[in-house]
Amino acid sequence: AEHDLLAAAAESRGWLAGEVCAPAPARYVPPPPPAYPPRSEVEALWSACGPVAWPVAAWVESRGADVDLVRAWDLARSLPKGRLPEWAASWRSGWWCVLPAYDADGGRRTRRARRVHPGDAPAAKTRPPTGYELGGTVLAGPGALGARGDVLVVEGEPAYLVAATRQSLPVVGVYAGCGGPRVWRGIRGTVHVATDADPQGDVYAEKIAGWAWQAVRCRPPDGLGWDAALAAR
Repeated sequence: AEHDLLAAAAESRGWLAGEVCAPAPARYVPPPPPAYPPRSEVEALWSACGPVAWPVAAWVESRGADVDLVRAWDLARSLPKGRLPEWAASWRSGWWCVLPAYDADGGRRTRRARRVHPGDAPAAKTRPPTGYELGGTVLAGPGALGARGDVLVVEGEPAYLVAATRQSLPVVGVYAGCGGPRVWRGIRGTVHVATDADPQGDVYAEKIAGWAWQAVRCRPPDGLGWDAALAAR
């Protein structure tokens, strides 16, 4: 065997002595799955949330989305006034627009909260569940996940709500992580990637293009997101 010949040659040159062991085959160790909040708590919070109403409705409308369709398609809800799970407790101070985040199987696996409180906003406009991850998830409008036709991809909650209610293609909304390859491999049509026209949006677009079967970059004008570009027309 090739291994025995190499061992004999090494010993004859005095490079080693003793038993030579064949290298163990490398084993692939998959990364651990993302840590999401408990499913029961995720669903309980969603059930407790109310339909989009003031001030969440005012914020949705101010960004250019159709409030009636946001309600009808259950794209977002209002944070409830009652008790919250520990991982959502910080949302009480202004992060009142709650959106479902879907995994590649179409399950509402976790939640994102968008700040709608008027006045000076902190650096984080959106908050994930405290202590948990969002990897492998996306925002998804009706018919988007597993679509056999084309889909539109935009970046961030405002652009997602606007695109989902103002144009005809199914819409996927992305944030850091971009959903992971399984989300995009499940879409058989062309993925029109309209993430923000900035370095981060271009990084997202490059990742998605590497995962999707077919992808086209539809870059908004420099410095704009899809919703801002639509408003500027």
